[in-house]
Amino acid sequence: MTIYNSTTLPAGFYVYAYLRETDSKTAAAGTPYYIGKGSGQRAYFKNKRQVKTPKNKNNIVIVEANLSEIGALALERRMIQWYGRKDLGTGILANMTDGGDGISNPSNKTRKKLAEGQLGRKHTEEHKNKSALSRTGKKRPKHSQLMKGEGNPMYGKKREKTKGSTGMKWFTDGTTAVFAYECPCGFRLGRK
Repeated sequence: MTIYNSTTLPAGFYVYAYLRETDSKTAAAGTPYYIGKGSGQRAYFKNKRQVKTPKNKNNIVIVEANLSEIGALALERRMIQWYGRKDLGTGILANMTDGGDGISNPSNKTRKKLAEGQLGRKHTEEHKNKSALSRTGKKRPKHSQLMKGEGNPMYGKKREKTKGSTGMKWFTDGTTAVFAYECPCGFRLGRK
């Protein structure tokens, strides 16, 4: 059995679960509250998800690893069906879809279709009015003013380290690239 974490990552695609730390109205501690599919560090870092990543990284479990993308999507869908979704009243998961619907690297053809879907998009009058109201009387500060702190909400506050200054680096095994603090076993420095 392999134990994975944000520095020792599974190969290929995987299915992961976020486990509850305490009992809730929905389910007992130790049961999953979210099931997802990913590769690389997907399970360990917050993206644009509505579901929060557990603070205790021990509550992130890699259910199955070294899968093809299609296999991971199928297993994710089956597990979501097994545990059920809270929003549908069928189970204990916070997932908002039945799973199996994400693609990690869309083809150029798919990207083109997505872009074409946005062409000619019309906004409602209500949206236009709200947008116009939000801009009234506001002027964008000059870059030099922001640097001096005038109008900068972060002025005088300690800034968090950015991604580039965290000490994380890219590592590869020839097929997979991983962004991590330490080099995983069998990987070397670089992205290719």
